[in-house]
Amino acid sequence: RAYVFTTKTGIVTAEPLWHYVQTDLVPEAMVLLDAYHSAYLWVGDRASKADRRVALETAVAYAAAAPALDPARGKM
Repeated sequence: RAYVFTTKTGIVTAEPLWHYVQTDLVPEAMVLLDAYHSAYLWVGDRASKADRRVALETAVAYAAAAPALDPARGKM
């Protein structure tokens, strides 16, 4: 699973990113990749500091909640 963080509305939101490829990782992007037992956060070098902070907080919360959503995962 992958989610792209956007700030289109002035609020940071995470939208599913279907059929992603490496070229989706542009300098403006913030992408959370759920690799089942690991979670990775791509933060492009053009993302604002405020957006980076919110994306990181969201990624940490997602990783903490993932085992409860799917108990087969165990701890991340």
